[in-house]
Amino acid sequence: MMKIICLLLLVSSPLFSQDKAIKKDSISFDSIYTLGMEMIKTKNFKSASLYSDSLLSIPSYSALSNYKQHSKLLWIKVLSQSGQQAYTKSIAVNSDLIQLLRNQKDTLNDFYEGVINEIAFCYFMNGDNDISESYYLLNLEINKLLSGEENKKNSKTLNNLGIVNSRKLEYAKAENFFRKSSVMKKNIYGENSLDFGLSLVRIAMLYDVTQRFSEALELYKTNASILEKIGKTQTDSYAKTLEGIASNLMRMGQFKEAEKYFFKELELYENN
Repeated sequence: MMKIICLLLLVSSPLFSQDKAIKKDSISFDSIYTLGMEMIKTKNFKSASLYSDSLLSIPSYSALSNYKQHSKLLWIKVLSQSGQQAYTKSIAVNSDLIQLLRNQKDTLNDFYEGVINEIAFCYFMNGDNDISESYYLLNLEINKLLSGEENKKNSKTLNNLGIVNSRKLEYAKAENFFRKSSVMKKNIYGENSLDFGLSLVRIAMLYDVTQRFSEALELYKTNASILEKIGKTQTDSYAKTLEGIASNLMRMGQFKEAEKYFFKELELYENN
């Protein structure tokens, strides 16, 4: 906290804002931004919010003076509000940030992509599913332009679109997004990866809801096989996969077979 206070006193002094030589030699904006992001990473969200507010009040960091620096300080503010689960406040600040970047035609880069992804998440957390979906779709298009059709970020965005549509009870759309995400994760991470296995579980959970029990069962079994191959059988993920197998066997009337998997799950929890 003392480091933050000293830095704020320095950058808010008349010398800092009036003398460019002193400003350059005293402290770089990169250092200022890095400190703010460190607060976000260490979950000191209230301190980060105070920090960004104090810096945003300095004229040399206004949008007119330097929109790039101003936008990064707004980003710290956005993340600090999201971190405190103040999603409505985060959306308000992020909307200003998006408008600033659009006015400057600075929208084809990783920074803007992250901004769009964050506002999609905040709308989702606020229960505004349609708006969240529209931003995730925009995020998808930005990533395609930046990194091509198939990339790690898009595999996550497709998964998020599946979750949003599951919440909207639009299961056909959700399945389509989950399947696209699954194919992408298989191509990127490999068929025996945690990421690919989890993507199969997402689809299986959707099938649970829509009573497609035999299809769900096969996906849970595939994920169990993946976890066994990579030595992840002493994990909560493996236990929940066993539960998914047992539950679907029970729904299909295969009670004795289901019992074996329930006992296997129980044994796993008892040993851990």
